[in-house]
Amino acid sequence: MDNVPITIALIPVIQGLGEAGMDITPLWWALAFGAGFGGNGTIIGSTANIIVATLSEKTRTPITSQLWNKRGLPVMLLTCAIASILFAVLYKTF
Repeated sequence: MDNVPITIALIPVIQGLGEAGMDITPLWWALAFGAGFGGNGTIIGSTANIIVATLSEKTRTPITSQLWNKRGLPVMLLTCAIASILFAVLYKTF
């Protein structure tokens, strides 16, 4: 699923949790990280990825889903892990 529709779908969920009395500040950060970095994981994860893959079809080495998953998925997992660790460590600082 593309990152924009899932982000739009989760906004009312987070707002509802806030209305129920939950501290939602960390959830907004998690949504931002998840939408931003998570979109890099698959070729259909974001609109930009689809555009790049489509444009690459005109080259000698097009980007396939298999190639994207081989290269993009590890990068997405690494960036999400780093962001999660930094968020957990530094959240109280900000």
